[in-house]
Amino acid sequence: MNTIKSLLSQLYGTTDDVRKDIESQLKKHFIDPFYVSRSPALHENDIMKAEAQIVSDAFEAVTNGMYDSEILSELEKVNEKSFFADWKYLTESLYYMYSDNSKEADRMFNKINKDSIPALISPVFYRIISRDNISSITELSSSEKQFINSIIKDNLSVKSSLEQIENNLKAEHEDRFVDNITLLLSDLYTKDQNLSKKLAAWALKQLSLFDMSPSLFLENLRLIFGDSESFRLTAIAFRDEDPELSLVFFTKAVLTLLRNNSTEKMQTEVYIEIICELLIDIEKEKSDDNLEGDEEMTEQINNILIVLERELSLRYPDLLAGESIRFRAFNMDNGLSDAQGEETAVQDKNNKTAENTISTHTAEKSTDNKKPADSLNKKEENSVKPIQLELFF
Repeated sequence: MNTIKSLLSQLYGTTDDVRKDIESQLKKHFIDPFYVSRSPALHENDIMKAEAQIVSDAFEAVTNGMYDSEILSELEKVNEKSFFADWKYLTESLYYMYSDNSKEADRMFNKINKDSIPALISPVFYRIISRDNISSITELSSSEKQFINSIIKDNLSVKSSLEQIENNLKAEHEDRFVDNITLLLSDLYTKDQNLSKKLAAWALKQLSLFDMSPSLFLENLRLIFGDSESFRLTAIAFRDEDPELSLVFFTKAVLTLLRNNSTEKMQTEVYIEIICELLIDIEKEKSDDNLEGDEEMTEQINNILIVLERELSLRYPDLLAGESIRFRAFNMDNGLSDAQGEETAVQDKNNKTAENTISTHTAEKSTDNKKPADSLNKKEENSVKPIQLELFF
């Protein structure tokens, strides 16, 4: 009797007829794309492994709420004759379900082969989309009905809470808004961390747009998500609207991780790249608009970068290789040659020494005592106030 591993090992290099026969035998077993994409029994160059990887990545992205156009483009490489065509249709139908496009979700569900493994769970997802009277559906088991009712109930509860939060926002009831969104986030965090983080970032932006103080909400976020994640979410919320504030909070996030010894080198480098990109954007914005910039915020950014460089020198000294973060951002923006880089590095070091006479202790103290969130209240008159809560329904 052929095992799954044995059948997979026989696929590569066979004729079309033999391959079709082997695939027919494999379809009798529960074989998911994730398993096949990582199976050592299947040849690395076999088309099935490549398609398994594509579908596996797309399925994971959809169910984690991170589906994007690039993944969609990759998924299109898997055609209707593929061994994983039914998994592809299931993934696409789930995407449309989460996008609240029931018509397209239904169309993709109907493409799934009725004898396939994905077809076994299709009725459950279909009923979630259609919102039919679950108790009257005889083809579903009692456990499936209970599962669907539980999901629908949770979704309706979230929607009701969001409607109340939206009303508080429109009425500018700041305390009620903060209390209600905090309660919802606390409840959602244990059930759906991805959604809770999206809502947290959305709420931070709304507080700014409605000229409300974010201080209390930020403290609540720290209790729910922890310091580093709450700082990261705040940075994301203000990435486009206030790059300087975003930079401060991204820096606070990575500083917290470094001090808690809870970040890997690669993750730290990603944070540095983001900070450098923000520095470039800030300088370009000032240059394009001929702005001097907020001296207090500029000083705060300089100080917190000094602290970050000190922490990096202790934990990952090779990430900066003796350069300042501002110099690294300058190199990224201008693409300097090695010779130019060395010359500018010396000048950068001299300038930094002359301009930043503050001690590391004073810099850290200044960073901790500043309240960057206060700048959220500096808004233009007649600013737009988008709510867009339908994104979460």
